[in-house]
Amino acid sequence: MNEYLRAIGLGEANTDASLNSLIRFVSANPDEQYILGRNNSDTYIEYYKRFGERFGLALRGDIGEQEEVTIDRCAPYAVAERDMFCSYIEIENSEDNVYVIIAEDEQTGNELVFHLQNALDYLDADKTPPKSNKVNIAGLSLNGTIVLPVIKDEYSEKLRYEEDLFYRELMHKVRQGDSEAKELLKIQESETTEVMRERLKTEDFLSVVEGFFIPNENDDTCYSLLGEIELFEKLVNRKTNEGVFRIIVNVTGTPIEIYINEVDLIGAPSVGMRFLGNCWLQGRLVY
Repeated sequence: MNEYLRAIGLGEANTDASLNSLIRFVSANPDEQYILGRNNSDTYIEYYKRFGERFGLALRGDIGEQEEVTIDRCAPYAVAERDMFCSYIEIENSEDNVYVIIAEDEQTGNELVFHLQNALDYLDADKTPPKSNKVNIAGLSLNGTIVLPVIKDEYSEKLRYEEDLFYRELMHKVRQGDSEAKELLKIQESETTEVMRERLKTEDFLSVVEGFFIPNENDDTCYSLLGEIELFEKLVNRKTNEGVFRIIVNVTGTPIEIYINEVDLIGAPSVGMRFLGNCWLQGRLVY
C-alpha cells in the first residue's frame, strides 16, 4: 500500500531509491520502537515515525542472529480521534504476515475490514487471543470530492433520528438471537431498497443516497464511501510541508476518519457537506 504514502504528504517516495531512503531515515530516527522475541529464535521489530499530527510511517521487520535488521513491511498510518466499540473482532493472517481485522461496529452493525498496524501487540503471547473489544480505524484516501448535502427539514431530521434508534434496537435484538427482530430487519431493508429504486427513476443518485460504504471487490480493506462531514482540519507534513486534510465522515452512522492530501481533494470541506471518495482502511486493536 505504498501508493497511500501520498495521502499523508509523502508522495515524493515514488521510486525504489526514494522509498529506501525514507525507510533508512525512519529506521535511524524512530519516535517509537517495539521489539518482540518469540520461540527463542524469531525476533520482530516495529518502528514508528510521526510526520504530522496523528499520522506517520510504520516499518515492520525482523532481527537476525547477527543483529541485522531486515524491513519487510512499510506502510503509512494514521490514528483516529475516536475508538470504536465492536460486537465482534476476527483476525486473518496472510502468508506474508500481514494481518487483516474484521470488526462490526456495535452501534450500527456496519462491518469494517482493515489492515492491522500494531501487529506486535497482537503477537505478544500475553494478548493472544486479543482481549480487546475496541479498534482504532482511519482511512487514507487518494481522491475525494466535496458534494452538497441531502436537503432535510426538521420533520425529516426527527424521522431519521427515530429510524436510526429503531434500527439500533433491532440490531441489538438480532445479536441476542431474536428471530422476530431478524425478520423485521429483512423487511425494513427490503422496503428501503424498493423506495430508493423508485426514487432513482426520477431523481439524481446523490440526492437520493445520503451515504454508502462499499468494499472494493479486489481488496476488502479498500472502500468507496459517501458520508456527511462532522469535523475537519488541515494538518501539515513536517518533512515535506504538504497539506493533509483530516476529515471525520459519518458514513451510515459510523464515523470514519479520513486523511487526504489537499491536492487530491476537490472542493473545500465544510461541516454538513458530504465527502465522496475512496479510502484504504488501517488501524489498531486497542488493548
